[in-house]
Amino acid sequence: MQPRGLVRVVVLLGCMAAPAHATDCKPAGGVSPCLDAEALWLAQGRSGFLGIESTAVPAAHALSVGAGTSYSHRPLVLNVPSPDPEGRDVNVVRHLVTTTYTMSYAPLAGLEATLSTPFSPLQDGAGTEAITSRVSAPLPRAAVRDPRLGAAYTLRLSDVGTLRAQADITLPLGDERALAGEEGVGVAPRLTFGAVVEHVELAGSLGARVRRSVPFASVTWGSELSTALGALVHVLSRDQLNVALEGHVRNSLYDQASGGVLAPAEWLLSVQSAPFTDPGLLLQLGGGTALPLSSLDREGQTEQFAGLTSPRVRGVFVVRYTTPATP
Repeated sequence: MQPRGLVRVVVLLGCMAAPAHATDCKPAGGVSPCLDAEALWLAQGRSGFLGIESTAVPAAHALSVGAGTSYSHRPLVLNVPSPDPEGRDVNVVRHLVTTTYTMSYAPLAGLEATLSTPFSPLQDGAGTEAITSRVSAPLPRAAVRDPRLGAAYTLRLSDVGTLRAQADITLPLGDERALAGEEGVGVAPRLTFGAVVEHVELAGSLGARVRRSVPFASVTWGSELSTALGALVHVLSRDQLNVALEGHVRNSLYDQASGGVLAPAEWLLSVQSAPFTDPGLLLQLGGGTALPLSSLDREGQTEQFAGLTSPRVRGVFVVRYTTPATP
């Protein structure tokens, strides 16, 4: 079987296993509200990156908790036909604030159970009805988003390299009326390789987000192939100052009606520090922008743009605390 055919089989099995929402996800005017506008999944555990988990082998009974808040500007924008030759931009979601609580616990060395619970205390935008109508109800001001349960195992490959295997399950408990939840249960497996060379850490992740597909205007939104790359420099010893750069790309596994490519992507630059006496407490501040890796074929020309859920500007602040391992 060809790799592309195998991917389609995996997606089909994931969609068959995903139960439907208890609420109505039927699209109005070809636009389904069952789409999560927040694409950044904050890393669990003691990570030096914003969205890439640490590949350090966790000690037995280590417990990590965290809270992070992300602000996104224009993460969900569509250009729709209008009397203007350039079309009309609809800010389906204009401003989005998402707070995520994370927790990870290692019952055994290398093995972790993880939990992420995101919600949005503040958001605004025109909502999906504005795509097909100039008179529509605005986006709800707050929303609960889909929580995620996961398990991970980290294996040391050499003196400098480690490999982390993780799988998350997303539960359809978010508010799809506010573009905060998917239609059914989703599965997100991924492998992350990490290497440490003196004061530099490198990380690379490859995975997928398998979920039911829904129509969103001219786009088919659904399962994605996710990749991430990151580099971190320990400027000062003992995590007193770290600087990290990372990039995230999610390629849609569905052919688009326009013949183009749907690949939401963004880059993030962050600084992290453990400024207090307790080295278990880490503070992290970062931000970035979208990468225009999506494309659309229009009148024989290829137009590059930022994919859906890629914010034009993002800012993130995270607090993490890891307890000392106990015997």
